[in-house]
Formats: sequence, C-alpha cells, structure tokens
Amino acid sequence: MSTDEGQQLPLTHDQESWWQDPRLLARAVIPPIAVWLLMRTIDTIRALNFTGPFGFDAKPWTRLDAFNYLAIASGGRTLTPCPASIVHLTHAHLCGTAAWLPGFPYVVRAVAGVTGWTDGGAAVLIVNLATLGFLGILWIGLLWRGPLLRGGLVLLGIAIFPGSVFSLALFPVSLGLLGVSISIVALHRGRPLLSALGLALGVICYPSVIYAVPALMVVLALSAPQGRRLRRAALGLVAPIPLVLMFLHDQVVFHRWSIYLVMQRESNATLLPPHNPFSQAWHLVVDQDAFAQLLQPHAKGWIAAQFVVASVICIGAVGVALWARTSDFSLTLDLYPALVGLFVYGGVILSGVLGGWLRSIATAAPAMLLARRLPTWAVALVVGATAVVTAGISHFYFTRALLYAP
Repeated sequence: MSTDEGQQLPLTHDQESWWQDPRLLARAVIPPIAVWLLMRTIDTIRALNFTGPFGFDAKPWTRLDAFNYLAIASGGRTLTPCPASIVHLTHAHLCGTAAWLPGFPYVVRAVAGVTGWTDGGAAVLIVNLATLGFLGILWIGLLWRGPLLRGGLVLLGIAIFPGSVFSLALFPVSLGLLGVSISIVALHRGRPLLSALGLALGVICYPSVIYAVPALMVVLALSAPQGRRLRRAALGLVAPIPLVLMFLHDQVVFHRWSIYLVMQRESNATLLPPHNPFSQAWHLVVDQDAFAQLLQPHAKGWIAAQFVVASVICIGAVGVALWARTSDFSLTLDLYPALVGLFVYGGVILSGVLGGWLRSIATAAPAMLLARRLPTWAVALVVGATAVVTAGISHFYFTRALLYAP
C-alpha cells in the first residue's frame, strides 16, 4: 500500500497490532527516532565546539538550573538564608534548592541508584528517553496514520519548538512534554483519568505545565454529557495533586507550606500581579532590551525571533482550531492542543520570568499539532523558520551557560 505524502494509511482491525507487521512497525518506530536524531542535530549545530548531535557526555548539557536539579538529586531540596551579596543584588532572602520542583531530580536519583551511574549520566539517559517517549507517543498515538510527510514535519516542528534545546539539557522540560503528550493522547482515547495523571507527571516536573491544567478542565467539561460537565471538569484537579503533596512536605520539613511559591515570587516569577504582555513583547522584539537580551547582546536578535516564532505557532493554532470548527472538529485533537499552547504562552508572557522565553515556552509545543490541518508547504515553512531560530538559540544556551559553571 502506498504511503506517499498525499495518502493516509488506513488500518484494519488486524493492522492495529502494528508491532506484528514489519512494514507497520517500521512506519511506527523509524520516524520518531529519525526526528529525535534530527532534533539533536539542529539543537547542537551552532555549538559543535561544545558538543555534537551524537554526543551523550553530561558536561555540555549541565548548565544554568541543571546544577540545582543535580543538587536536589544528591542531597534533596534545601533552604538557607541568602548571602548579603545575593540580597543586595536580587533582594531575595531565601536561597537553596527549594525553589525547584522535585520530580525530575528524584527520577535521576532513582535511575542513578539502580544503574550505579553518576547523577549526570542518569540525567542524560532520562532526558533522551523522555524526548523519544513524547515523540513516540504523539506519533503512534496521533500522527502516523495520516500522510507520512506532513505528519513527520509536524512531529519535527514539535521536537524543535522554541525552547527545545532544554529538552535535551539536564532539565525537566522533556518530562514535562512527556506528561502533556500522555494527557493529549489519553484524552483522545477516551481515558480522562489517565489524561489527568499524565498532566500530573508534567506538573511535578516542570512548572509551566501547570498552565495546561485549565485547558484540560475546559475540554473535559465540553466533552462530558449534559449534567455531568462540572464533575468531569473536576477530574482535571487530579493534575495538581503532586504539588499539594509537595506543599505538605514543605510544611513538615521547612515549616512553611508555601516556601516554593515565596521563593518563586522573590525571583519575580509569579502571575500575581501579572506583567503587561504588550510591554514584554515590545521589549523583546522592538527594543530588544529584556533581561536575557541585556545579558547576551549578541543573542538578542535570536531571543526576539524565538518569541515571534512561538507567538505565531501558539496564536496561529487557535486560529486553525477556530477555522476547523466548520469541518471535522475534534475537541481532543484540535481544541485541547490549541488551548495548551495558548494557556502556556499566556502564562509565560504574564509571568515575565527570564527563563520563560528560553525554556518554559517549550511546553507549548503540542500547539504544533494543529499544523496537520495545513497544506504541507505551509507546515514546511513554519518548521523551517523554527529550525533556523532554534539553531541560533542553541548557540546562546551553550555560550551563556558557561558563565554559570561552578
């Protein structure tokens, strides 16, 4: 059967057991692996003096907050008073690693304990397996039955979405995307509890995933029978439960349940009060004097371009979803990914935090799923622009992060 770009691959009942058919197995397995390798190439192409697409040494990927995650893996979350120099510079009074979520480092500790590897080696394994995992879930769960070329381009667009370089770094971004991908596919398969549990995985690993919880609740409510919408929407509250457990832990250990929120607020990472999104956009794109751009003037154009690309995809996904309402509109495949992208985008721009446009925006990547409704040439254009920007940002990541090495 032909699997050319313009044709779909219809599956019979027997063909659902794709792992028993060599041709279907190849179609299911090869594209996500190929996209993962291409993603590694694009994310490192401008930093080959530090690492390469086939290098798995932990050192080049241990940058910025990665040191804090590895510290939690080895010694748990800690809380200490800040030195006077830090207080003078940032006005923060609480230091330590309690300002970072524990999901990723605890997985690192578990894998390191089982394998006997270093924490860095275990982290490299985890982030790459998680990246392969979310790509494979989205491909086998949603994309592989459609046109092969367009589906592959959509998957590549998700893989190299702005911030993707941190999916391969020793950060929880890939685990956050794994949780969001599980949530999207599970909801499409009619398993709302599994969908909420998948999002819970992402929430305890990476903070920007919390912005996707309202998106899940909206879609759960709209997809429920009349009279059961409130009960179904409440199922989405399963997703933040790991955060509640962390708050209980912090009350017992640090005697202050809100210590994570307090430390985030001291670093200016909070939605309350919200930052002016139009002012943020102006500073990022026109003045190019946002904090990250002032730190690295040579990269300020790439940071501005990344913001523009992320904006086009996230806002464009909502437009495509609205346009698709006139045809075979799907709440789970159209509305949910579009809302995930929009809510994550909105949360990041309102928070005003430095890492938002370098890392956190990566969890909006599922918005790219809406591109499967576009002509292949349009998908290729978006993916090409994203690839260029992502390659430029990777250079920023590797060079700037050296300043933070201990």
